[in-house]
Amino acid sequence: MKKIRVLIVEDESIIAFELKTRLCNLGYLVTDIVDCGDRALESVQNQPPDVVLMDITLKGGMDGIETASIIRKQESIPIIFLTAYLDDSRLERAKFTMPFGYILKPFQERDIKVTLEMALYVAKVDAERKRSHQWMRENEKRYRNLLSNIGILVCEVDEKGKYTYVNERFKPVLGYTPEELIGKPAADIIHPDDLQQAAKKHDDLLQKQTTSKDVWRFKSKNGQYIKFECSGSVYMDENGNIKTVVAANELNSNQTPQG
Repeated sequence: MKKIRVLIVEDESIIAFELKTRLCNLGYLVTDIVDCGDRALESVQNQPPDVVLMDITLKGGMDGIETASIIRKQESIPIIFLTAYLDDSRLERAKFTMPFGYILKPFQERDIKVTLEMALYVAKVDAERKRSHQWMRENEKRYRNLLSNIGILVCEVDEKGKYTYVNERFKPVLGYTPEELIGKPAADIIHPDDLQQAAKKHDDLLQKQTTSKDVWRFKSKNGQYIKFECSGSVYMDENGNIKTVVAANELNSNQTPQG
């Protein structure tokens, strides 16, 4: 099994070598021991670790918090702070670097093991979440491109009943540009006699997360109502918001509603 690589950033050599001994006993691989921020940045580039143990007080011009901030901006490496104490001002500064934990001196071997394991677990989950969000963003972009060119009306409505997306097909069919509808209530262009049914279907979709097929009348920009067969479903976006997706196919005199 590949060993977890740990960078130690500690300006007291006795503590640093004691920490290295404890880490080796626990089965970790120490990539380097450095005593200042500049050397820490170099080591991260030359021998990328899986996790950094960072003392807050360091030699040189940068303390551990500033060094951690630079590393976190450049690399997705979890950082655990080592400190004998953490006053309120330092704690506030440290928070902005999003540390994965703190180990207080004098440290115990069990504290090191537990904190490291938790930090690595959280880092793994965070990396998977970011990959998932990236995949969703890429697929949403392809999805948007597809919907922009599809031959039917497609829109998304949030839990409050407002448009969050409409495709380009709305312009030639109903006369509205996407910008004219996004952020507006969907009810604004639904026939008054269809509103109650549409609101109920929307609530059912959100609560039961089923699908639906209905006939609704949409008002065009010139005031004329056009009948559409509408299929609805729900999905959850990358921020955890549930949205209703409606695909609407115009019905003409030669068509009859299905279902």
